[in-house]
Amino acid sequence: MGKQKLHQHIAVFGQAGSGKTVLLSSLFGRLNEPAAIKKNGYHFLAKDAARGNDLWQKYLGMKKQAQAPMQDKFVSSPFEFRLEPESQPLTKKAKPSRIGITWHDYPGEWFESEISSESERKDRAATFRELVQSDVALVLVDAQKLLEHQDDEERYLKSLFGTFRNTLLGIKSDILAEDERLKQFPRIWVIALSKADLMPEMDAHRLHELVVLHAADELNALRKVLADFVNGDEALSVGEDYIVISSAEFKNGTIDLEKHKGVDALLPLSTILPIQRYQRWNVLRLLPAGLADEKMVKRGLGIAQSAFAMLGKVNKMPFNFLAKAQGIAGLVDPLMSAAIPVIAEARKNAVEKHAFKELLLTDFVMKLRESIDNDILERSPRWK
Repeated sequence: MGKQKLHQHIAVFGQAGSGKTVLLSSLFGRLNEPAAIKKNGYHFLAKDAARGNDLWQKYLGMKKQAQAPMQDKFVSSPFEFRLEPESQPLTKKAKPSRIGITWHDYPGEWFESEISSESERKDRAATFRELVQSDVALVLVDAQKLLEHQDDEERYLKSLFGTFRNTLLGIKSDILAEDERLKQFPRIWVIALSKADLMPEMDAHRLHELVVLHAADELNALRKVLADFVNGDEALSVGEDYIVISSAEFKNGTIDLEKHKGVDALLPLSTILPIQRYQRWNVLRLLPAGLADEKMVKRGLGIAQSAFAMLGKVNKMPFNFLAKAQGIAGLVDPLMSAAIPVIAEARKNAVEKHAFKELLLTDFVMKLRESIDNDILERSPRWK
């Protein structure tokens, strides 16, 4: 079997002013700090250097001048990045190791305004068609809006999910040709609290409770609409996973980028979580025919093989076993459940061997585990 290219997509939905620009700038900037590159062992590079410089400038504006980025209005083109090792042996036969990440941002203004022209309708539909490549989608709940609706959170949350539902209904006919549901579609919809520094007492479980208490009906209605888009809607998680995110602490005219929360979990969330979730769905036969092979073999095979290698198992079975029967079900789980020192040792060995996928896997697993242990991320209990 030929070497498969790994590429993950993540879609972000949030109303205007919900913090998407700050979030992406913070993520990009943090990963490009020299200390972070040295610690992580990899670069996070923008495919378009000009757009990368724009994100870096916004990050430095926060860091050096305590200046929050201006809101990017109606920016719908995806941001493409690649992860590649800080250093690797240079040989004639060696090919550069890299993994692609695409960040899709659905403009918040489109949630709050009616379609004004046929051109805008086409733009909205085209943007949505691009982001359906994602496996994970974040739906942002704005902590600032929650505080503005203190003791009336129900009103804000119902409005948020209801507006999102109506937006989807408005473009549904443009997305589904002849009502044919999509096999490729984001199947994991994570509820994410943005600007979490404004609500320091809020953790992922409390966010889950808040949403269910005040907007369970609207969330269920949103799930029904999303289910109408997807082929195999039993393999769909909407509002089952929760994360709290803060790009920095914004206080009294200062911005402290060291006081962040959840940002480090975003790339692991978009990479490791889908692999685990698709494993569960594949075992339960909830996925459309062929989709499991595409997702878990083409996207996850390299990572799964790395997991086996680090556990000392990959050489004990034929390579083609990985692509048989239940695909790669269960290959990442042993590493996720391993003791932290075991993961740390595996990461150290990966660095010494210049094994990029192993390095990235251990780094992502560590960050995902830390976010779960610190109540920053709560995964769906149905699919653990």
